[in-house]
Amino acid sequence: MSKSADAAIDRWRDIVTGRTTRGPLSASNIMVSGDRVFSYGSHFELARPLRDRAGAITAYLLNGDSYSVTTSGHQSHVRQVLSGETTVIIPHSALNSAGIDLDSVQLVHVKDDTWTTTHHRTTEFPEGAKWRREEIAEWRQPSDEDVAAALAKATEDARRTWEARVKRHREDPDSRVWSDPGPFHPPTKNDLYLYPTRVVTGHVDHLYTSARSGTEITVTTLETGETEYTWTTTRHWLGEALIRARVTWQTRETCPECGGKSTHPRIGDDWDTRCLTCARGWSSVRGTVLKQHHRWAYYLSGFDHEEARPLYFFAELPRGVKPATVAEAYEALKPDPVQMAEQMGRPVFRQGDIFGVPLEAMDRQQLKALKARIVRRKVPPIPEGQTSVQVTLPYVLNTNHTATEVAYLPGGVTLARGTMYHDPEGRRADHARRRIGDGKMWHVVIKNTVPITGRR
Repeated sequence: MSKSADAAIDRWRDIVTGRTTRGPLSASNIMVSGDRVFSYGSHFELARPLRDRAGAITAYLLNGDSYSVTTSGHQSHVRQVLSGETTVIIPHSALNSAGIDLDSVQLVHVKDDTWTTTHHRTTEFPEGAKWRREEIAEWRQPSDEDVAAALAKATEDARRTWEARVKRHREDPDSRVWSDPGPFHPPTKNDLYLYPTRVVTGHVDHLYTSARSGTEITVTTLETGETEYTWTTTRHWLGEALIRARVTWQTRETCPECGGKSTHPRIGDDWDTRCLTCARGWSSVRGTVLKQHHRWAYYLSGFDHEEARPLYFFAELPRGVKPATVAEAYEALKPDPVQMAEQMGRPVFRQGDIFGVPLEAMDRQQLKALKARIVRRKVPPIPEGQTSVQVTLPYVLNTNHTATEVAYLPGGVTLARGTMYHDPEGRRADHARRRIGDGKMWHVVIKNTVPITGRR
């Protein structure tokens, strides 16, 4: 990132914190508008301060989306200049998808960023690891032979140039361009510009965790003859955050002026019979108007830590709850039956937004007595000559989650047992398959408390 961009971000920080009253600095790829700073224009906001009712800065909201290599450099410098301040990093794409008014965001609680270090040791070849051949090189100073050869070449070139000038001067002694060069002065060692040269002396193979990773794996041959692979990885975790914000959405309603007839009652049969209230803009649906709605809600920006690679999520909390910490927000996502089961010490299963509460011993005969419809997940082998096969999967609670065996009871209660799968259509699964309890006991499956429709 250029120094001008760094300086522009530094000046933005000084302006919003009151360290200076001078105006913002201009940079070709940094824009400042009010108390917000942008990368390459208003389409990508980098950061903004969050203020209380008195106008005092309580924290800074940073955009967690990615855009380009240069923008990532801008984001890095913003984090650097705000080091020591309370910051919360949330993708603006998540905020915009939820219909949140960014000017209304209030930070309730944020956890500090954390770093986890993991030491790996295995005798199996690490999955995804790649060998890379790297050069062994050294920088060598010019030897006496190199200096002598360079000096001889420089002397020969200088003499050839001097002789050409002498010849031109003799041909035209009155020329102002080709003046008498005088006697020949050969160059000396001090006139040469000789630098150390990089010399490749060999090659060595190193093993890395992936083709582009900088994490090297140490390969050791044990006394038993086995090969041991060891490496260390460090991961940075963004601080999870709880915010309160105002949600804005629109609904299309019948025009109160004309009652949906799109004709103005006071104009009648005049040449312009359209209602003035609902005729604003050619894209409007005649007889209707757009109405703005607002409400306040709590949102949790966190990670699903039960996955091998924890997944980021941004979820609205159920209405009526007012958590004060991130931990309380996580508890608010659990339905009442789940919280009761945990208080009773019963093991609760979870995959993504689906919870499973174990039932007492129940067999298929009892389920049939309850008029349950039992569906079993069966994936037949693909016939020879075909590339796919159509399968009807037992989905649970109208989600992308399926199970080995699902029982649908009258009244909407759903039970599952075996293994839970995530089967989204057209993309890879977000969640790894998980065994439901011991795989034999039926569990009541319940969705978390996130409102199904986030804006209403």
